[in-house]
Amino acid sequence: MSQALRNAIGQRLAGSIALDALVARDPNDPSAGALFASHKNDAPAVYPCVTYRLQTDTPDKRFRSPRPGVDTVRKATDVVVEIEAWAQGASCAPIENIQAQLDALFHDQAFDLPGGAGRVLSSWRTMGQADLYDKKNNTSFGLFLYRLRLSGPAS
Repeated sequence: MSQALRNAIGQRLAGSIALDALVARDPNDPSAGALFASHKNDAPAVYPCVTYRLQTDTPDKRFRSPRPGVDTVRKATDVVVEIEAWAQGASCAPIENIQAQLDALFHDQAFDLPGGAGRVLSSWRTMGQADLYDKKNNTSFGLFLYRLRLSGPAS
């Protein structure tokens, strides 16, 4: 389900006209917004942009909290999606605008995963911090965590 979930998240982000208007263009595909399924240091240096990943995508799966009996077929399980919004400069206004669009897409929402891989039964923002500034790179960023309750085939 992890790949289906990554695809669904990417499709929701890319399908938002309002979010697309707030981000730069992807230098590898100018018809697409700067939305990257990666950490920022693995993404092109364009601003503003959004990076996203499942917290279980870390090499050692340190954020995963396995629960016995939950990751079985047709049971519900929770996954945390980590989304970062990045902008050039010290102002957090672009980050706050992006956060509003992320909340519209992921806070208190339900949606199907592609190919019948399952369904996000509910989702909610568990953390949001939009006032972070990296003085060295002159970039502002926000970190937003969304917990998604999933139902469907487990990975």
